[in-house]
Amino acid sequence: ISPHQVIRAARLHEVLCSVPRSNPVWEALRASWAALTLNSADLRYACFWMGLEALFGAEDGSEVTHKLSQRIALFLADSPQVARDLFRKTKTCYRTRSKIIHGRWEHDPGIDAVMADTETIIRTVLRHLLGYPELLKTFMSNGRDRFLEDLAFSNATSVLARASSAD
Repeated sequence: ISPHQVIRAARLHEVLCSVPRSNPVWEALRASWAALTLNSADLRYACFWMGLEALFGAEDGSEVTHKLSQRIALFLADSPQVARDLFRKTKTCYRTRSKIIHGRWEHDPGIDAVMADTETIIRTVLRHLLGYPELLKTFMSNGRDRFLEDLAFSNATSVLARASSAD
């Protein structure tokens, strides 16, 4: 372990200790920690998705699969193509989550692939949140849902704004 890694770990620990209870980030961290302690693939997978749903689920619980997939893709992607690919991947992962949660999952050798995708998603999301104080604050606040809705519509608005300014 290098001194740089120790310093980064200390900063991460400081941020983790600053997260108060009873907010989506806290729930996501709890669920992720629980997942990391489980060996059973189905329970581990469900816990990771519990964390993702805490962070990206809509307040009104509507259009769950679509909104979660869209919000995660737009939050993580740096281009429209990456967002589309991530949207599809997230929907696939969420289908596996639904089979598990609703008792229709039989051990599937494909669990390793969707588990790897889901772990990558939750790890990247948490790394982004914990690395940017303002973003972390937004996700711990009542403004999280609005932020995610605005994220979904920001590209459409900017395209319309560009089109109208060209007239």
